[in-house]
Amino acid sequence: MKTTITSDKKQEKKVQFGWTRDVWVFLNGKLVYSGKNLFESDIERKFPDGRCSLDNAIVTLPLEAGENEVAVALANNFFGWGLMLRLPDPEGVRLAAQ
Repeated sequence: MKTTITSDKKQEKKVQFGWTRDVWVFLNGKLVYSGKNLFESDIERKFPDGRCSLDNAIVTLPLEAGENEVAVALANNFFGWGLMLRLPDPEGVRLAAQ
């Protein structure tokens, strides 16, 4: 999945991020986060209890001034997948209209 975030200046923005299974987050072609959220593994289970939630992780996006492409890749091998992302402080950025 891809989207564009337009930033009025170079800045870092934190996003709340939720997913199931395996995930890779890229910003402008560079890997900024990867992780697992596996219900069946105590070691790789994120709060809350391996479910897709905005409480799974906080990811920092180092945005450049102008357009920034955010791409997310998910791997699934167990009963589907889920993904959610929330930008709690949208000041100074615009999200692509879909």
